[in-house]
Amino acid sequence: MNALPSFDPPQHPPQRRKSPVLQQPLELAAKPKSSPLNPQPRSSATARVKANPAYAHRRQGLEVVTKLVTYSTLSVFGIITLVNSIGYNWSQQQKLQHLETELKGAKVRTEKINSNFTRAFAPESQQNMMQENSYKIAPDRLEVYLVNPNSNRPVPNPTSK
Repeated sequence: MNALPSFDPPQHPPQRRKSPVLQQPLELAAKPKSSPLNPQPRSSATARVKANPAYAHRRQGLEVVTKLVTYSTLSVFGIITLVNSIGYNWSQQQKLQHLETELKGAKVRTEKINSNFTRAFAPESQQNMMQENSYKIAPDRLEVYLVNPNSNRPVPNPTSK
């Protein structure tokens, strides 16, 4: 066996060539490659996730809890709004029914008033209106009053001419 140590020739770094277009070395123009000795820079959150896998689970758990709280809150507000709108709808329906009832009564009163109005100004019903609203039966007839000697009040007699 040979007792002499082995001799490896020294390794020289590769020579840099200049690009004719960029006038820069080719290694600088290309994307730098990561090596175990020279890793690529990463964001601090990514580095922590890669370094500590338990942090990724905590982050996912926190995200799930946050979403649950947010969506639960929105659901509660939606249900409360729905209940309030249903109550408002019921009250509006009751008001509408009350107004419809009053409208029906007003229509009946209006029809009655209109019929009385047209009857009052109709020439053929003039005699009937005069009997209803006056003590006179006809414009050419006068009513005769009998005086009771026992009383001072006159008593009308509708049968006399």
